Amino acid sequence: VYNNPNLNVDFSLSFCVTAESVLFSMRSKPTGIDCRTICETFGGGGHKGAAGFSLPLKEGFDLITQLRNSPIVR
Repeated sequence: VYNNPNLNVDFSLSFCVTAESVLFSMRSKPTGIDCRTICETFGGGGHKGAAGFSLPLKEGFDLITQLRNSPIVR
């Protein structure tokens, strides 16, 4: 996201599933949203352009399902 000016996105959200949790990682362009603020609402942290958080498996999968059903996710 940061290095590709041709992408028409505000941020990216990726995740990794472990045996006990789902780890989420957010990145945004310098002029994009504040990732830290969003991740802090889930108990995580970082800085404006890169931040993350983790959730227990069930809560993590519930969040992924909610995001997949959101009209703003592409």
